[in-house]
Parts: sequence; C-alpha cells; structure tokens
Amino acid sequence: MSRGCDQSTSEKISFISLTDKWVNLIWPYMEPESQEMPKSWPKSKEDLLQWALGTKRKQTIADRSLILRIEDGGDHLNPVGIITGDLVRGLNSETFPGAKLGDVNIAYFVFAKYRGQGIAQYALNEVRQAWQEDKKNPVLRIAPDNFASQAVAKGAGFIYHETVFVKDREFFIFKPA
Repeated sequence: MSRGCDQSTSEKISFISLTDKWVNLIWPYMEPESQEMPKSWPKSKEDLLQWALGTKRKQTIADRSLILRIEDGGDHLNPVGIITGDLVRGLNSETFPGAKLGDVNIAYFVFAKYRGQGIAQYALNEVRQAWQEDKKNPVLRIAPDNFASQAVAKGAGFIYHETVFVKDREFFIFKPA
C-alpha cells in the first residue's frame, strides 16, 4: 500500500501531455509491465503511438499525461507513470460500465520501480481536482483484487460506490467522496 505523498515528494511531481513525441522514450518503461496495465491500454509500441496520436488536442493534466518526477538537483525529469481521463460520451459509453454520460473514467499506472512512494495517490488527487473544477464527475473502475489501487483511490478522496460486471469481469466503481 502506498503512503501519502509528502510535501517534498509532491514538489518533485510534474505532468506533461502524452504525445507521439514521447513514445520512444516511454515505451521502454511500459513494455516490461504492459500486462499489468489496464486492459484497454496499449500493449505494443505501435498501439502506444496510436493512443498518443489521439491526444493532439489541447490538453490538461486531466487528459492523458505522463507523470514525471524531478530528480534530485532539479535538472532531470524522469517518467514514473501514466494517468488518463476519458470523457464518457455516446460513442464510448458502453466501454465504461458504472459511468454515465459526462463522467470521466480515470486510469493510472506507476512503474514498479516507483511504487510505494505516494506518486499515484498524488497524481490521482491532482487529476480528480482538475476534472471536478471542470464540472465533471471522475469515476474509477478497479478490480476487486487490486488492493493497492483501491488504497490509492481512497487516499485520493474516492469511495466505493458499486460493483459492476463487464464481460464476466467484476469491477468496483469508486467516485469522489
């Protein structure tokens, strides 16, 4: 279970929009852990490129972003994870059970090397706040056995709302408290 992000850690976390220009840099971090990522996320470098190309519009940290950590000395940014927010619209509403039109499905992933440092909780809290400021309702779909992600969600101000089934898979729905 990750602990909360302390002041010094939060000052070292930054976000940048995931674009096609980042694919070559980020894929070596993602590839070894691609099977652990949310099922809808890219599982190949080519898929990651297409996923990133879909984000050419003006973005905020609440869209599809790399989570970066500023290394000691402040002269190097290191990718430590990805966080996304997909607005539920008519065309994709069946993809996000437990969410309704206008909600935002949020998914996040911190690379194994950086887990347990409060990074995911800090990033999720920042993205939750950004979407709520935009008058949208963030929604998380988390597998019942993903206890670490459930702890991150609770630490970022989400509470369990309901259980849904998608193609024989069970998900817990978390929404802001």
